[in-house]
Amino acid sequence: MQNSIAIVGCGISGISASIELIKRDIKHTIFEARNTIGGRFYSFYDPGFDFELDNGQHFFSTVYRHFFDILDFLGSLQKIAQPKELEIYFYSQVNQKFCLRKNLFGGQFGLLGGILNLKSLPITSRVKLLRLFLDFKFSSKIHLSNNLSAYDLLRMKKQDNEIIKKFWEPVCVSIFNNSTKKIPAELFKHTIKLAFLSDKNPVGFMYSKVPQSQLFGEYLNFSKRNSIELYLGSSINQLQFKRDIFILTTKDGKVFEFKYVILCVPPNALRKLLPPAWIDSSEFKFLQNVSFNPILSIYFTTKKPIISEPYGYLLESPIHWIFNRNIMLDLSKPQNFYSITISDSKQFINKSSEEIKNEVVIELQKYFHIKPEILSWKPIKEKFATVDIDLEFYRLRPNQETSIPGLFLAGDWTNTNLPATLESAALSGKLAVEKLLNKMG
Repeated sequence: MQNSIAIVGCGISGISASIELIKRDIKHTIFEARNTIGGRFYSFYDPGFDFELDNGQHFFSTVYRHFFDILDFLGSLQKIAQPKELEIYFYSQVNQKFCLRKNLFGGQFGLLGGILNLKSLPITSRVKLLRLFLDFKFSSKIHLSNNLSAYDLLRMKKQDNEIIKKFWEPVCVSIFNNSTKKIPAELFKHTIKLAFLSDKNPVGFMYSKVPQSQLFGEYLNFSKRNSIELYLGSSINQLQFKRDIFILTTKDGKVFEFKYVILCVPPNALRKLLPPAWIDSSEFKFLQNVSFNPILSIYFTTKKPIISEPYGYLLESPIHWIFNRNIMLDLSKPQNFYSITISDSKQFINKSSEEIKNEVVIELQKYFHIKPEILSWKPIKEKFATVDIDLEFYRLRPNQETSIPGLFLAGDWTNTNLPATLESAALSGKLAVEKLLNKMG
């Protein structure tokens, strides 16, 4: 038998698990179906733009800890841009621009002051919103009914439709890739407290200053230096469990044996991998209740500029975020280089590129009162971007340790008490290794 631990999948959770083992000088083997690492978090060269494009734009909350641990270990933290102050712009259809900005007090109180100055909402709504943040800040009770959605909780807390539509829906679709009516209230409240009301971290967001794959390039060197066996382009198509040993068979027929396995794959891949008898068991019942929320990312250049800010959110628009990549990445070319992110993009995911372009142009014309002349255009569809952690899946969300001796799960969809984010993926890898080491003794 080879070294006793296998990791299947080299996305964020797999890299996180691997680093935890490397820190302890524990040998292991990694299998990755693609020829690249990072899972959905990667970049690629596009000849049409003559530039390396990200698979999708990502913001990193300043409260991220486990994801930043990965970057710190790999020496990539200096490649992350951290704006000095929280500034989030909102655009309306009447060519108005609003900014959520921390005021002179700084910290959490600066954010609360910024809410009071958020002129996209009437003053009565701002006061209601401020009261909710204060309620969340000073209430210790997190446990809520499993049947309560974020929308239900917001209405209970006297958040009117204007607040939900112009504040909470943008927040929820951006963080959870979901609507307020589907997000579990308990997960919502915990996440909002962590992201906006933490005592340990300033409120803010960061982003990569380089194409995303460059953040993880050093991992390949670490794996070589630590004699980690990394099989890229090597998918596992069968997992068997005999006499306390896991037998993994690759797509090209190679057979490997391990005592411990961490499966860092999404649920749709997990369902294909597990033996049928396991899938029918109550432990893996969650696989029968899995659905996904897509994300659509669009890269394009225009003849004339659209926005002068780094990024902003289009209120009550289906296209959500627009990013000025010239500012964010400090690029001189291509000129007027933008990207758009449409979260929970079910209404777009089956449309053609030309249909999407037509709708985007109409929306940009509504909000910025210009008809942009598109020069370059690249839509990227991620149909399985994140697991839909709705009320049903939340009740069944699995832990990292299974009842099968030596088998562990990791991924942003596993139970981390976080939404399906990069931070959740990184934490899940750590938790899986922690459980594994406890079993090893």
